[in-house]
Order: sequence, then C-alpha cells, then structure tokens
Amino acid sequence: MDSHPSSSRAGRAASAARSRLTFSNLTAVLALFVALGGSSYAAIRVGSAEIADNSIRSKDIRDGEVRGPDVAKSTIRGTDVRDGDLQGRDVRDHTISGADVKESSFGKVPMAGDADTLGGRSAAAFLGSDKLVRVGPVALQKGEERTVAVSGPFTWTAECTDQDGDTHLSVKLESTEDGSFAGSFGDGGGAVSPGAPITMFDGSSSTPGYQIAFPLSASAPSGAAPVGLAFVGINVGTDDCLVNGMMLP
Repeated sequence: MDSHPSSSRAGRAASAARSRLTFSNLTAVLALFVALGGSSYAAIRVGSAEIADNSIRSKDIRDGEVRGPDVAKSTIRGTDVRDGDLQGRDVRDHTISGADVKESSFGKVPMAGDADTLGGRSAAAFLGSDKLVRVGPVALQKGEERTVAVSGPFTWTAECTDQDGDTHLSVKLESTEDGSFAGSFGDGGGAVSPGAPITMFDGSSSTPGYQIAFPLSASAPSGAAPVGLAFVGINVGTDDCLVNGMMLP
C-alpha cells in the first residue's frame, strides 16, 4: 500500500499535462497573452488632462516637430525671438515697408558723404534766382572767343579779334527759344531765335577804355527774363578784351 497517495496523484496529473502540451497548444497560449496585452495597451491614452501643467519641456519634443499649424496665430512676439537670430532670408521679399523702419536709426548713406553740400559747398554759397550774380570777368586775347553768360535759353558770347592792327570786340546773343527778344540801349532791341543771333556790342580800340556797353537783359515766351548790365574794356591792362557785369537771372 502506497504511504503517499496525494503525491502519487499529483505526479500522475503532471504526467498527463505534459502528454497534452504540444507546440500548437503553446502557440495558442502565447497568442492569447499578446492579444490581451495589446488590448490593454490600446486602451491607455494620454490626454491634456493627464499631463501636469508646465511639465512638458523643450527636450521632451523631437527636433523639427513643432510647425506653423501647432502655433496659435498672433501669439509669437518679439520677446519670443532671440536677438540677432532673424536674418534677411527669414523675411519674405518685398514685405518690409517704410512704416516698418525707424527712420531716425539710419545714418547717412556711405556713398553720400557730400549729401549736405553741392560740390563741397554749403547752400549758403549759392544764390537764389532773386539774387544779383556776378558775370565775368571774362578776359580775352586776340583770336579768342568765349561764353560771357548763360541764363535760361540765352547765351552771350564774346569774340576778340585783330582787324588791321586794331583790337576789336563783339558780343552776340543767341536763344534756343523761338520768339525771344533782347533788350538794348536806345531804341534798339530785337528778336532773337535759334540760329539767328544778334549783336549786342561791337567796338574797337579806337574807343579804348572801360565803359558801360550793353544790357544783359532779354525775355522769352517760356517766362525766362534775365536783367543785367555789362561793362567792356578794350586794351585795358594786360587784356586785349574784357567783359564784366552783373545780372538777376
């Protein structure tokens, strides 16, 4: 008679179980565990309520994952951008306007160092059209021809010549505008137009010296109307011919 009947029964049960344990049975059991584990995993979802406020940090987000649609409109401010990080390529072409720029922050353009002057001269060095201006002096030697004055469409030109040993000076006026008129002393004056100059002075060394000679006065249909006076000298000092004057342009 067996003195340990329970041990004998347990051994027989284990032997019977091993006889039924096959590959297919083991596979079925493993599949059951996987299925139950997968269902349990799928049932776990993390939402906003499960995340503590202020607990997600930059290092918890994969680089490059936060994009435009993830950011609320009109929420990025200047304080959110590190100084010096924005560059030209970060701004869309042709979108910056004058209203976006602080004008007082600009200095002078590097290539415009002479912006407050003209030819290195300040505005005080120039006279307005209502100021009397100097004409000349224009000194000529025999055989020379030079421009005396220019105002609007008008140009006065002087020529100094030798005529049989006599120094001769003539001054002519020309206009680029049709219908112009030149003033002169006495009853004179005359029409002047392109290609049709008129003589304003004609004298020689037979009347040497320095003298009031002709007006620097004319008018044009455009409204140009210089007013002035010219002096001439023939054989004065070292100059064969000399023209000097003043004019209101």
